[in-house]
Amino acid sequence: MSAESASFEPATLPSPFVPPERQYRLTVDGLEIAVCEWGAADAPPLLLLHGWLDNAGSFFSLAPLLAAGQGGQPYRCIAIDFLGHGASDHLPAGAQYHFIDGVYTVHALLKQLEIERLPVLGHSMGGALALLFAGAFPEAVSHLISVEAFGPLTRVESDGPARLREGCEERLARQSSRKAVYPTVADALRVRAAVGDVPAPLLAPIVERNLMPVPGGVTWCSDARLRWPTLLRMSPAQVSAFFGALRAPMLLAQGDRGMAQITPAVAAHARVLPRFVHHLLAGGHHVHLEQPHFLVEAIGEFLTAR
Repeated sequence: MSAESASFEPATLPSPFVPPERQYRLTVDGLEIAVCEWGAADAPPLLLLHGWLDNAGSFFSLAPLLAAGQGGQPYRCIAIDFLGHGASDHLPAGAQYHFIDGVYTVHALLKQLEIERLPVLGHSMGGALALLFAGAFPEAVSHLISVEAFGPLTRVESDGPARLREGCEERLARQSSRKAVYPTVADALRVRAAVGDVPAPLLAPIVERNLMPVPGGVTWCSDARLRWPTLLRMSPAQVSAFFGALRAPMLLAQGDRGMAQITPAVAAHARVLPRFVHHLLAGGHHVHLEQPHFLVEAIGEFLTAR
């Protein structure tokens, strides 16, 4: 393994948000997935995967920079809304969301797009899914870029019975909950910003893409079932197998105020990677919104390195 690291100071101004140049929908198992694209249609493709309860709006600052070639090579940036998120369909009544199904969604979409191999960038949940996809389909991923994620959250085997019981009870209790209604978009944005460490203006594309009008104002259009607890997580040994199967070089962009679980995961798994680049940026869990210019430069260097 070769490892590199760097630290960056905060950018003075955030990159302006740029809406997608193209938007369309693809169908997977009868459900429609919303797709956003930036950049020339014949440019090399780069897939962008958002985090839990976010959507493709997470990349409205990063994708335009990558599409314009600010870091070097211009890319055809393809961002999706996972099922239940943003403008994509919800699962039918009686169905439940399983984290691991995101790998199948990515595989099915790339087959429809007739893309055999490309770099994959994921934030948080999207970064965890990107790692699993790259381990299961190493021939399909040329480079893996993970923002504030280093594999999925795990649970030791001995915790399984107690956590499964707690998850079942919590899921049953949550079924009666109702979505909040906000008088204005600005009210919803303030509430979303209050539960994180990102300035409200940087969250605007995510929040606006996740709202729909209802009597009395607006509410979230993401499926409420996404908040139901995961009943069974992968074990550390299972996740280790995916790191071991990875053949693509990996870049990790970590916020210095981000997820605490990332540092021990790096210590546990980074040594088996063929090439690992680690950037520590000033910022929180949504560091790609706070540091888009620095991140694009780091991505450009990573993708062109030999």
